[in-house]
Amino acid sequence: MYSESSPLFRLFTFMKSTLSAAIKQTKPFESDYHKALVTLKYAANKVNTWQNNFFAPYGVTPHQFNILRILRGAKHNSLTINDIKSRMIDDNSDVSRILDRMQKLELVERKTKATDKRSVQVIISPTGLELLERLDTKMHVTFDTIFEEITPDQARQLSKILDRVIENIID
Repeated sequence: MYSESSPLFRLFTFMKSTLSAAIKQTKPFESDYHKALVTLKYAANKVNTWQNNFFAPYGVTPHQFNILRILRGAKHNSLTINDIKSRMIDDNSDVSRILDRMQKLELVERKTKATDKRSVQVIISPTGLELLERLDTKMHVTFDTIFEEITPDQARQLSKILDRVIENIID
């Protein structure tokens, strides 16, 4: 599919050797698809570990950061808990409990509708917006470091490939 001189070919070749060394793989994988899935899972784990370490000094978790970004994206409109959950990267999260902790940190504000006491509306607080502004610059610098050897075109190709994988996964 890719020529040996292709940057994407070189990237995948590098990832193969990196993964094999990291997991001490001594025998070949059953197929290229199996290797790709293991590489994807390994990379996802590395990203999760990196995120936990990155956000810890700021007193937030990756899930809380995701919620803050969702609420900022709502442009001063409040969202229900179900709205937030439907937009989360990890939709298995217990959003209510995460929001409880975020409210204690004054990162979000909750309001109950007078017409429906069960419907809770959530909005990002000024403290939450301030935290996101501090994190934005640091995140971009970190992204530049993580993707230092990857061109924007390669990043787009990788995103397209991962989108296909996501589409093929049956929930």
